[in-house]
Amino acid sequence: MAENSNWAGLLIAIGNEYAPGNPKTLRQRQETIQALCARPDMAHAIRTLSPAGMSRNKQLAAKLVRGGRFWLLSQLYRIKNRI
Repeated sequence: MAENSNWAGLLIAIGNEYAPGNPKTLRQRQETIQALCARPDMAHAIRTLSPAGMSRNKQLAAKLVRGGRFWLLSQLYRIKNRI
């Protein structure tokens, strides 16, 4: 199912975007993730599929994305990675 692949790719992209070596500011990272989530294929997956079988951290990230809580997602990764 394409939606599963989209979710998997999105969560990987989020992890990469917030990786400690990324030179972007926290705000730029958040804007990149918001733009990715706004893509029609990603938006459809976010709306229609609730991913399961993931770690608690990934489940939390998915819930924040589904709720449009990008600022909170940024703060979560900031704490996690000590950006």
